[in-house]
Amino acid sequence: MSASLAVFVAFDTGTMAYTQPIGVAMDAMALVSAGFFFDYVYTSVSPRGPSIWPYTVAIAYLIATAVIGERMMGPAEFAPIVFANIAISILALATYLRSRKTLPPGWMRRPELMRLPVLLAGAGAFHLAQVLRLIAPDEPFLFDLVPFVGAIGLLAFGVYGLIGSQTLRTLASVRQNVAADEQLGPKLDETMARKRIFLDPDLSLQKAAALLGVAPAQLSSHLNSERGLTFRAYVNGQRIDEAKRLLLSPVEARTSIEAVAMMSGFRSRSSFYSAFQSQVGKSPQAFRSSN
Repeated sequence: MSASLAVFVAFDTGTMAYTQPIGVAMDAMALVSAGFFFDYVYTSVSPRGPSIWPYTVAIAYLIATAVIGERMMGPAEFAPIVFANIAISILALATYLRSRKTLPPGWMRRPELMRLPVLLAGAGAFHLAQVLRLIAPDEPFLFDLVPFVGAIGLLAFGVYGLIGSQTLRTLASVRQNVAADEQLGPKLDETMARKRIFLDPDLSLQKAAALLGVAPAQLSSHLNSERGLTFRAYVNGQRIDEAKRLLLSPVEARTSIEAVAMMSGFRSRSSFYSAFQSQVGKSPQAFRSSN
């Protein structure tokens, strides 16, 4: 529709000279725009998916024009095209009104359906301007009314569509999540250092997320994407650091390895040895002896 309006204005201002191929292309664009309009309305109110038949009107017109070799739906004022578009818009309006009686109430609260009255009203105003132009082609005010109303309608629907756009809401949510994720890292490290929650052998992802005030999935996603770690690997890393500190402390020189494991937050000697060997590359006893 935008392309049709642009070409229409170019004709009106004398920027573009009318030729038969251009006229045929404009007719086809107008018919495709009408088909898209009906398809949008039908898809919004029908769970069966898109409607194909409106586009066949434009295809049939192009085929017939190619066979005959001249524009079929003249004159240059587009009267037959206007009436064809109005007919398709009336079908779209009838489809919408019929759906209000058949669809469940919850369906009618979908954002795309709530925008349809605005879209249909804009189409009605546009068609009214087209008819007035055909009735009084020499009236200066009506001469520019069609492209003006069309441009205003496209702008209004575009803005209205963007306000309710799922894409924009998703992007806004992503930006919020990114901002929250940037704050989550320092908050997590501070909580570990200050509250030392890793010393709790029963610490779980759910418990840690609750302490941080975030969803477990958000905490897990942060550790995976920003640190390349699972929650268990991150906590075990904190515990291994604490165990290394205890193993190197002169105060704990006589403390057994099993006691160091318990003091570091590990539930068992075997899990401590396995995690320590994996991260440090030697056993806790070898680490203590070598240092």
